[in-house]
Amino acid sequence: MEPQIRKINEIPYTNPQLTQLITNKINSTRIDFSSKNLNDQDMKIVANELLQVNKVVTTFDLHANQIGDVGAQFLADALKANTSLTLLQLQTNQIGDSGAQYLADALKVNKVS
Repeated sequence: MEPQIRKINEIPYTNPQLTQLITNKINSTRIDFSSKNLNDQDMKIVANELLQVNKVVTTFDLHANQIGDVGAQFLADALKANTSLTLLQLQTNQIGDSGAQYLADALKVNKVS
C-alpha cells in the first residue's frame, strides 16, 4: 500500500509529556500508553523514538487514544523493523480500513525473534 496521507510530516510537532513517557520506558518490556489522548502526530514520535529504539518491548497498550489511519501508518512502518513486539493493543481508536491494512501489511513482513 502506497503512503497517501503523510502531509502531517510537514508540520513541526512536539509533545514533551510523551517524550518524557518514552524516556521513562525506553528499556521496558511492557508499555502502557492507554488513555493518554495520543493522536496521529504522537504516533510519529512513538514510532521514531520508541519502537525503532526499544528492542525488548513485547507488550504495547495504546487503547483508548485518538489514533487514526495516519498514526497507524507510522506504527506500521516501525513494526516492519521491530522484532520483539508480540502484543499491540489498539482498540477504541479511530483506525479505519486503510490504517488496518497498513498494520496488516507490516505484520506480514515483521519477524518476531
